[in-house]
This record gives sequence, structure tokens and C-alpha cells, in this order.
Amino acid sequence: MLQINLGQAQKLDPLPEPEHFSRRRLTRQYKAKKALVRNVWIAACSLMLINPVLPVILIIALPATLLSFMILDETP
Repeated sequence: MLQINLGQAQKLDPLPEPEHFSRRRLTRQYKAKKALVRNVWIAACSLMLINPVLPVILIIALPATLLSFMILDETP
């Protein structure tokens, strides 16, 4: 297929412009944070499966949620 470029410079940066609201979700640092949160939830879920009693589930799930929000906070 033939593409004709009429003077428009192609972007080499795959990220949107810096002002774009979803730019942070495409960065390497954010993807690393998401992987860490996934590991936290895998560990929390395995602990919940070991002892599936509602108070224990709540004791594990609430701090895991707080920890997830702390990790994925928009600060660098």
C-alpha cells in the first residue's frame, strides 16, 4: 500500500502530548506500578482464599485497596 505524506511530520513519540489526560497511563512507570498492584492483589486474594471468612476478607481487602490507591497515586 502506498502512503503519501504531504509535509506532515510523523510523531516518533507514541505518547500523546503532555497535556493529554491519559498520557500517564501509557508511561513505563505507570505500567510498572500497575504490575506491582496486580502482585499485591494476587497475594491478598490468595490469603483470602486460605481463610474465606468475611471478617478476615475485610481485614485483608481494605488495606490492599488502600495500598493500591497509594501506589497508583499520580505523584511520581
